Amino acid sequence: MRASDALETMELIGASQWGLITTQQAAAGGVERIWLSRLAQQGTLIKVRYGIYALPSSIHDIHQEIHAAWISTDMKRTAAERKKDKNPVVVSHLSAAEIYRLGDVLPSKFELTSVARKQTSQKDMKIHQAELGDDDVDFIDGLPITSVERTLIDLAETVNDLDHYAEIVRDGIASRKVNIVRFMGRLNAAARKRGFKDGAAFYKHLKELAPPGDETQQLAQELGTYSSVDVARLVNFWGMRGRARR
Repeated sequence: MRASDALETMELIGASQWGLITTQQAAAGGVERIWLSRLAQQGTLIKVRYGIYALPSSIHDIHQEIHAAWISTDMKRTAAERKKDKNPVVVSHLSAAEIYRLGDVLPSKFELTSVARKQTSQKDMKIHQAELGDDDVDFIDGLPITSVERTLIDLAETVNDLDHYAEIVRDGIASRKVNIVRFMGRLNAAARKRGFKDGAAFYKHLKELAPPGDETQQLAQELGTYSSVDVARLVNFWGMRGRARR
């Protein structure tokens, strides 16, 4: 095999995962490890993290390290092969907030969530275990990631600084990808841990800490002609569903 053949084979494999490839994926495609070493020494390949290389076609953006961290949780299968996993591993928490540009976040570790228990020895990565509903996972350029709403719910449990969390929530609401009534209901558990009556009271406090932009139109669309009693019932309903999921 020539260097050009090895590179072409790897590019075909890496095409479905942002121009990244693992040594195991390359080996499965018939590319010997020696070619990765030689091409890396030449600067044709760039080592992103242990066992993962960036191909010439890869985009060296701020998300490349997150992509590589996610790939590292299953070094054998490509992103395309993992897309329909019943027990997926998805980018979550502050790593998801960083991708969505919610608040001013600078994660100290790559955070992911797995439905099944999954351990890692990688010190720069944290894998949470939790159930994920169909509406809790989105895909951004092929990368599985918790939805904006689910990301806000997860961070309600892990971000200690309320001012910081309020800014994250403000930006999440501004994205218009959050059902506010459902969000308040799902926020009940975290709200009570922080001393609030319910998710609605917690959300009201967060808005005071970080006043939102113009959310009137979105709120009107979601609440329609509901009375205040109906709204309270909806919030309670989503709160009960959130407890049932746990």
